[in-house]
Amino acid sequence: MRATSVPRTEYDLVVVGGGPAGACAALQAADGQARVALFDDGDRIGGQLIRQTHKFFGSSDNYSGLRGFQIASALQERIRFAPLEAFCGVTVWAIEHGPTVWLKHADYSAAVKCRGLILACGAREKALLFPGWTLPGVLYAGALQTMVNLWGVLPGKRVLILGSGNVGLIVAYQLAQAGMEVAGIVEKARAIGGFQVHANRVQRLGIPIFLDSELLEVQGYGRAERALVRRGRKRLGLAVDTVCIAAGMRPQVELLRYLGETLDYDEARGGTVPLRDFSLRLKTNDVFVCGDMGGIEEASIAMEEGRLAGLAARRALGFGQTDALTAEINDAEKGLQALRSGEK
Repeated sequence: MRATSVPRTEYDLVVVGGGPAGACAALQAADGQARVALFDDGDRIGGQLIRQTHKFFGSSDNYSGLRGFQIASALQERIRFAPLEAFCGVTVWAIEHGPTVWLKHADYSAAVKCRGLILACGAREKALLFPGWTLPGVLYAGALQTMVNLWGVLPGKRVLILGSGNVGLIVAYQLAQAGMEVAGIVEKARAIGGFQVHANRVQRLGIPIFLDSELLEVQGYGRAERALVRRGRKRLGLAVDTVCIAAGMRPQVELLRYLGETLDYDEARGGTVPLRDFSLRLKTNDVFVCGDMGGIEEASIAMEEGRLAGLAARRALGFGQTDALTAEINDAEKGLQALRSGEK
């Protein structure tokens, strides 16, 4: 994996984003014939997987039974020996038709031309604002996971979680296992948003989930000390020194605006999303989009989408036997359907 070398000026295929989708796309596209480059703005390949310690479920094809950071390590090792060039610490800040991608690294800036392009830029956390949100001790889930799972640092002693989606449930379980007291999970909806398997883990630990509730304010002098929560017609005052915001994710689609791409709004998939065909190709540009950039789903689905995008890009560029690639693409599409339906 190349972290500081300057990339070439031209490749057959460029993959932007080295998370689960982008890594799998690059590996699938790198057949030894195509010149493939993978760019990621992090210090290592793996994206969100790096700070995830829970085990994944599904099939062995999607690393079932491994923890997130173990999957990231496996992808890093595969990329290390694959016939492709991977660059970390590189931000792709613009795209031009052609396509040409504009890069920024601490040591250089560059414009790289390519025949094919796969975008796997992932997602960012949704903002949630309330009185007291700027107090020290109020953290987003990603930052909190980095502190606890990567650095081994507990941000406080007692935490309140906002959001009962998969991220909120998983973070609550991880913090309890790490030694923090979880005062509860606040959910505005009347039902738990995440998978029942994650909810069961949390409830077995005795962590309360406050449905049909919302955080009104975080109070404190110099840092978070108390959270005021509305639960039905009642108000609860909870003594906490940490508040974790797990309000969900939204696709990171900013680069698509450079291409003039038509975007849609789908609340169930995280908000603003691109329009794609079955092979994940954009409707108005010869570009493929995979992973959470195309809609928020599980990491196992992101990896499967990455494989599909890599295969489809190879076929579009003319690398590999067309009939064999088409058969693999059909299998990948069926695999995606099976994952989404819970059959795989």
